Amino acid sequence: MMYRGIDVNLPKTSSKPTAVEERLVLTLSKDQVIYLNERPVPLAGLDGQLRDIFKNRSDKTLYLKADQTLSYGFVVETMDRVRRAGVEKLGMVTEPSTRER
Repeated sequence: MMYRGIDVNLPKTSSKPTAVEERLVLTLSKDQVIYLNERPVPLAGLDGQLRDIFKNRSDKTLYLKADQTLSYGFVVETMDRVRRAGVEKLGMVTEPSTRER
């Protein structure tokens, strides 16, 4: 159902529009290099960097892309660091399966 809008003259304001928060993607490459939005981040510094980013964000969501050949332990260790850094929602990025069911 679609509603027809009513034209109104909105009041002007001097404040700047609220910035849209950038979507954050953490990528784990097959050689265990970690990238935060395409910038390499050492595992040891990941907690602090994420903590700094998320302390002032209202959306505490991070998307995780991990190479399928990585060890389960490495992925879980990284996820644990992400949670400790203040990330509240962790989305796993996958590709659709090409197999038919």
